[in-house]
Amino acid sequence: MGSELPRGINIRKNSSGSNSLYVTFTFRGVLCRESLGLQVNDKNIRYAEQLLADINFRIKQGRFYFTDFFPESRSRAAKLFGKKKSNVTIGELFKQANWSDLVPKLTTADTYKKDSKWADKWFHNVPVTELNVSDIRKWIKSMSHLSRKTISNRLIPLKTVLAIAIDDQLIDANPCDNISLGKFSKGLISRSQRESKYLIDPFSTDEIDRILKAAEGYNAQAKNYFQLMFYAGLRPSEAKGLKWESDDGNNIDFNNGLLFIRSTLVSLGNKQFKQTPKTKKSRRIIHLIPKALKALEAQIQITKNISPFVFNRFDGGDGHMTHNDHYYRPWTQILKMADVRYRPPYQTRHTYASNLLSGGENIWFVANQMGHEDPEMILKRYGRWIKQNSKKRHQYTSDYGR
Repeated sequence: MGSELPRGINIRKNSSGSNSLYVTFTFRGVLCRESLGLQVNDKNIRYAEQLLADINFRIKQGRFYFTDFFPESRSRAAKLFGKKKSNVTIGELFKQANWSDLVPKLTTADTYKKDSKWADKWFHNVPVTELNVSDIRKWIKSMSHLSRKTISNRLIPLKTVLAIAIDDQLIDANPCDNISLGKFSKGLISRSQRESKYLIDPFSTDEIDRILKAAEGYNAQAKNYFQLMFYAGLRPSEAKGLKWESDDGNNIDFNNGLLFIRSTLVSLGNKQFKQTPKTKKSRRIIHLIPKALKALEAQIQITKNISPFVFNRFDGGDGHMTHNDHYYRPWTQILKMADVRYRPPYQTRHTYASNLLSGGENIWFVANQMGHEDPEMILKRYGRWIKQNSKKRHQYTSDYGR
């Protein structure tokens, strides 16, 4: 027997006076020292070294279960991690998940519920204690035809129910924590999958003029609505939920040209829900450029005295705008009337951002106007429209919106 023991292998004297082999490792931030109950000799030392290597490998893979190795231990680590394995399956975890209680927004809960079906179908009968990183990687590779964003969305519900399983002490680690879909994903997804297929395709000034002229011929409200979208960069849910007055005061300050985004209106099936904006930064104050302000001033004459909402339906239906179809169908017709190549209505928001940036606006100001946390998304999406500008405050250097 050599004089030096492998790292993590120790010899300790038992209460009986005899020597015994111990292994030492760190699990979830806890230093674990466990007796193997073996005599000290070369054969047992080699066994202990192989066992420790297996333990460390399983810890790294997120599939180490204390009772698999030390079922009779009474150590401090055993009290923390020595729980019996559960037979609860992934399918049962999804069945028990109440998404409306797990996430704050109804729309997010609905999305999680829809996306959870993919992981549920793949892992339905797998016991939660047997799910490991390798299983999840195989599932991800089966989605090689999908984008990184779609795969990431499908992973979120699985990661969420596994986090609940940790809280319920069914497992000790979340195998999803060891999954990366970025450039260091080690071949898990291809470069083409990581690249966004979303196209920023803004409208030109000439196209905007033709669209608004056609919209005016279609319906006065349609003209005001799309003019506001082109020149204020609202999200559709923000425009649908826009009221003349909110619970905490006017939503629009005409004297100072300010628009307060305080809530949104979203649709789930045939029901509508008021909820807070997409992010904390989305609850913002928009500084209205002249054409945006004019659109709202023109709308006063149409809905101010008949509806709490700024925009009512202009597709022929009654009541305020509640569903995307209420502006999608008119939008399609208006583009045909204007002889403008079709792009989705959301490109009005991208048009607003790209035109401000190409006019020399400060990127922090544009980020605030759009409701982003910081300029990172602005740089990522609209970098090619950014005009080099050393000034640190916005000043509307372009003619856009005048």
